Amino acid sequence: EVKVKPACCLIMSLSQWRYQILLEGMLGGALKMAGWRVLILTSKKYSNEQKTFGCFGLNEFIYLEDHDPLEKHESFLNFIEEKVLSCKSIDDFMRLHYKQIAVGVPILTGALRGLKKTDGNYADPAFQRLLRIDAMKTLVGSYVGEKVALELSPRLILLNEANYAFHGSFVDAAIGRGIE
Repeated sequence: EVKVKPACCLIMSLSQWRYQILLEGMLGGALKMAGWRVLILTSKKYSNEQKTFGCFGLNEFIYLEDHDPLEKHESFLNFIEEKVLSCKSIDDFMRLHYKQIAVGVPILTGALRGLKKTDGNYADPAFQRLLRIDAMKTLVGSYVGEKVALELSPRLILLNEANYAFHGSFVDAAIGRGIE
């Protein structure tokens, strides 16, 4: 008898917001009942949230901390200093790619949202600081997205986007690998 491996869904849950966890748990539980293998990508520090997922029969977790590419952070910092901080216009950001993944828009929108102004002053030290923070989130997100896609081969990724800098690049990397 040949056993068919169930399709895999990855739920990205990097939040402690109770309503979001309950919604993800309900959707994940329904997918599991429909025969899917459901994995939760979360943080080790979210132990209460993991217990909530358990109430829906979801107990397979992978942790962001285990996939964060610390060995890559230096090359990410070099990319930020050489490429990201040299962007002087929206067009510059639109053309910004790390490897084959467009990273400029998530970086720019994250920094603008954090600054809460859009005066076009790219030299503003506060804006430059936010660019560094959001660029690192974006680069880590794209790396983790590709790594998870290759290692786990999920057919579906479910997320409630609240942090475009990380989630946007993660999703773009997964879509680039053909994952819904």
